Amino acid sequence: MKASIGGGDFELAPAGSVGARAFSIVDIGMQDSQYGLKHQIIITWELPSELMADGRPFVISQFFNLSLSEKANLCHCIEGIFGKKMPDEAKMGFDFQSLIDRPCLLNIVHKPKKDGSTKAEIAGYAPPAKGMTIPALQSETVFFDLDEPDWALVDEMPEWISKRINGDAPTSKKNSPKDPADDFTGDDDIPF
Repeated sequence: MKASIGGGDFELAPAGSVGARAFSIVDIGMQDSQYGLKHQIIITWELPSELMADGRPFVISQFFNLSLSEKANLCHCIEGIFGKKMPDEAKMGFDFQSLIDRPCLLNIVHKPKKDGSTKAEIAGYAPPAKGMTIPALQSETVFFDLDEPDWALVDEMPEWISKRINGDAPTSKKNSPKDPADDFTGDDDIPF
């Protein structure tokens, strides 16, 4: 399965409130951020009603720290897509796969970059308006979880994502397969 997420020269996703469906959620592990190492994921949405010049739908990705605390961007994203506040008990066992193929609205804005070019960025999330239909996905779905990794899938991902998972990007920590015995400390049954 190949995730066509793009890279290099690409058309900018349109600005405004746009219908979308997430088709890729990738756990990229520990990444360096302005706040130190943080566990991150990348969610990529397809905009099935918005087509590029070649006829393929636009896609847009966003990095998130893997945190569902009340102030976390990922929590705001999920609450926006579902249109309601997440109770704490739901956060503990949230099924991230439930986001795959879920229709939503993304508020996309265009922002200038330091190099003078423009980037498309997601500024908000909402459920579709009543009676609104978001067309079906055209892209194959991808779900990669480092807790149960399918390492063969990493080889099929775009290089900009696989480098982050493999620790080859400047901001990444190595996440490659290892012997589970390496993590055993003898205190694994202690809950704190």
